[in-house]
Amino acid sequence: MANTPSNMIPLQTIAPDFSLFDTVSENILSLNDLKGKSATVIIFICNHCPFVIHINKELVKIANDFTPKGISFIAISSNDIVNYPQDAPKLMQKVAIDLSTLFRTCTMKLKRLPERLMRLVLQTHMFLIRI
Repeated sequence: MANTPSNMIPLQTIAPDFSLFDTVSENILSLNDLKGKSATVIIFICNHCPFVIHINKELVKIANDFTPKGISFIAISSNDIVNYPQDAPKLMQKVAIDLSTLFRTCTMKLKRLPERLMRLVLQTHMFLIRI
């Protein structure tokens, strides 16, 4: 992971719409459902990543502080749950509930991200997006 190069998108890129499985509500939610009034932050995470584990509590604190201010946080796990069973939706749900997070944790269990976002998938990368 540390030697994996980032795939950045140009500044001012408008996020394409997507719909993903929300592990907490167990519903399919779209970007339109999840976006914040002021801003939206998309974070690529997973349960087994040591970098995510290291920042998780602080990330939840930041998200919980900013969510009431109209900034939405969307955590997306894109991992293959066959190879990484600890990233299965039920286990992502448990972590989200245990950490009392206000943000949504989505998986690509049933859906895929648009190609423009798929190339960004790298855990612990965060993107402030335009909608």
